[in-house]
Amino acid sequence: MFWKLGLFLDERLESLRRVIQALGEDRAASRQQRQALAQFRCHVCGRKATRPYVAPDQPELSPEERKDYNRPGDLSTCKRCGKYACSRHIYRYKGELICKSCGQDILKG
Repeated sequence: MFWKLGLFLDERLESLRRVIQALGEDRAASRQQRQALAQFRCHVCGRKATRPYVAPDQPELSPEERKDYNRPGDLSTCKRCGKYACSRHIYRYKGELICKSCGQDILKG
């Protein structure tokens, strides 16, 4: 009778160990994702990217699988210099997105 209780407790303990290990792996993955995004900054003001790029129109993938942490989701690429700029420092000029510093260069002429 007591050995059955011991087996039950061993199974519960092993189950808890697996849950704790999974949580630790999730935290490590989340930390790696944040670090991957931190490398992307607006070259004008230095604002860090806060979210990953999410691929549109791929319904066969889950929302988590559509995220690309190797591209920023809230910074745009300047068509002239190729650097990233935040929404405050990116402008539309003749149908293309350009950053503030490239816009100033165009105005200087």
